[in-house]
Amino acid sequence: MSPEDRLELLRTAPPDTWIALSDDESRLAGKGKTYQEAVDDAARSGSNDPILIRIPPTWAPLVLRCESTRRSNVVFQG
Repeated sequence: MSPEDRLELLRTAPPDTWIALSDDESRLAGKGKTYQEAVDDAARSGSNDPILIRIPPTWAPLVLRCESTRRSNVVFQG
């Protein structure tokens, strides 16, 4: 599966689900609302060692905020 195909798969997967890729990552092996459903679906398609990906409920951007914790004149005593 090309990177473009994988991106399209992720974009079109239903929100809040699991998808399973075949162990060689060449095809979609299964999907399900739960982890176990995706594993079982992959096993039915012949993939016994799938790579599972969790699709989030929304593809909202994630912004991490880091604030400086630098303090001046801090004395450590041992």
